[in-house]
Amino acid sequence: MALFTPPSEDKDGRDRSGGGDKASGVVRTPFHLRPSLGLALWGPLVPASDNRAGLWTLVGLQTLMGAFFVSRFRALRPKLLKRDIADFPSLNRFSKTSGDMHVGPVHVFADFGGTHSFHRRAGESPGFFQSRRFVSLKRALYLSTGVVLLVQSALESARLTLLVYDPWEEQARGVRDKQFYNDVVRYYHEGVDPARFIVKDPASGNTLPVNVPEVKQGVALARAHTNARNIITRWLGPLDCKPLSSSEFLDKLEHYLDTCDFIQDMNNKRLFGNPAEVKARQKALDALIQANKENRRRIRHILDITPPRGLPLSPKAVDQGLRSIILDPDHESTEDLDLHELWSIYNPWVDLALDTSLSIKFLPTVRTPEELLGDSEDTAVEQKNPPVQIKRERG
Repeated sequence: MALFTPPSEDKDGRDRSGGGDKASGVVRTPFHLRPSLGLALWGPLVPASDNRAGLWTLVGLQTLMGAFFVSRFRALRPKLLKRDIADFPSLNRFSKTSGDMHVGPVHVFADFGGTHSFHRRAGESPGFFQSRRFVSLKRALYLSTGVVLLVQSALESARLTLLVYDPWEEQARGVRDKQFYNDVVRYYHEGVDPARFIVKDPASGNTLPVNVPEVKQGVALARAHTNARNIITRWLGPLDCKPLSSSEFLDKLEHYLDTCDFIQDMNNKRLFGNPAEVKARQKALDALIQANKENRRRIRHILDITPPRGLPLSPKAVDQGLRSIILDPDHESTEDLDLHELWSIYNPWVDLALDTSLSIKFLPTVRTPEELLGDSEDTAVEQKNPPVQIKRERG
């Protein structure tokens, strides 16, 4: 006998346990906002930290918005009107002089009377949206919004340009590469569904079996590349990526800067060492440079006051070989040399014959009795030739 227990649902058919997603097998991927220093206004539209093009696009749009609000603030300021005095007959009735007068947008001569004030009634006041207070409020909102947007754009631009090491960018790049590798492995183990994919040989055009490892690897790479080129993945990166918090970002950045300072200090100590030794080496180097300059000056002075060929030859020039070619110092060009005479005196073949002593000797091979007994009896013993010596006599 079997016992059936109905699921714990209410009258509406809803699951009371709250495990509907788990029972249906649907796994919801949590989405985390991408970090930034000045793009918090865009919320989930902020791209991944390694998407430089997307970050610069949002920075440009935010800068344009800030400039628009600042321009609206400037447009709502009180305008000064430029009038000529001749346009006011009550002020220039008996005079022919003229001049410029700057007045505000509200007539300052309303108390003096005039046709422009006939339409106004006693006790009439403008509405709230036309009042100065509302205009001032709008100007304050425009100015504050524009300044905040421009400052945030400047912060994000400084992060993208001034920071040599960005932990958020490094993490986003690493997570993106890891997702691509995991996708390749997952698609490879999933295999290829013949109903969805048809693999053909590019050379012959024949259909290939989908269970071949090479085919599975190629299809897995193609699917991983397609997933990586998805517009959402390219903009936001892996959706399940949880970026570093602000405190972790600052800790990693501080650690990087401290490491750079430590390495720089170690390099400086290795190069310079003790300050006293550095000063001593610097003084010795300066003294050596000064001595070299003095020696060059003295040598140049001696060469200037000495006639040509007045200096003795260098000791290295005197120390020559026995059959070195010695030329007359009076010869200044190759035309002054007698080639036949030089060839007869310094014949290189004669020098080679004098320096060469060649002797060739053929010596018999000496074998021990044990070696002779170990050989087979039918092995013929070759007769050894007498030693021959060839000597090349010097010519």
